[in-house]
Amino acid sequence: MFRALIILLIAGSAFAENPATLAISDATHVYSSPLRIDKESAIKTGTLLTVFALCYKYDQEISDAFQRNMDHTFYRPILDYGQSVEPVGHMGKMNKFWYGGLLFGYTTNKQQLTKITSQIVECHLISGALRDLTTHVIGRNRPHVNNGPYSFSPSDGTSFLSGHSLNVWELATITSYHGGQKSISALAYGTAATVSLQRITSRQHWPSDVLLGSVAGYAIAKTILRLHENRSLKITPAFTNSGGGISLTRSF
Repeated sequence: MFRALIILLIAGSAFAENPATLAISDATHVYSSPLRIDKESAIKTGTLLTVFALCYKYDQEISDAFQRNMDHTFYRPILDYGQSVEPVGHMGKMNKFWYGGLLFGYTTNKQQLTKITSQIVECHLISGALRDLTTHVIGRNRPHVNNGPYSFSPSDGTSFLSGHSLNVWELATITSYHGGQKSISALAYGTAATVSLQRITSRQHWPSDVLLGSVAGYAIAKTILRLHENRSLKITPAFTNSGGGISLTRSF
């Protein structure tokens, strides 16, 4: 993880004068977000935590319901699709493609490829550090261990948070942003949802692990995209015959 972070800081984004500083700044901004919470965000966070608490309370019942209905005519195709695309949420399997794309885009000056892959890598590294921390500190056991939803083994249990959910919702958010079409957004988020459902039905994670992982992945990607977007806008003075003002330019 730390070697990957060094690679990102060195290769970074082709659009940044100092990618190391910007990457560290982005990570600090994400991790310190709770310190800047406003009234609207507080309401959203409170709602999420309430839903999470209810989900946590009934994790066993929800998990059992997914198990009972896994062969339902409507649900089975959704589950099969989620299973087929599940490797996309595995950093160990996908990092070679993201880093390869980043290196190729950077060396061949394909700026859009560089931008997209650098955003994916940055999000994955930030969320990966978060997952590593919660895994070792909380240590919640996975459902297939059969010790129930309230079984914890710090430094051993790996159910909380769901890493696959973090990753696929980051990918969906970035794909939706750059795709720029409702059909692409629907496909991206729909695919992420099927992977999240697959993680529950396969008994790899409890529903509350998947819920919080999905929301966190979405929020992290939205934050990184907003930070990158803000950096691509330059405000400069502009003067015309009718007066003065400001000029907004975007770098690509």
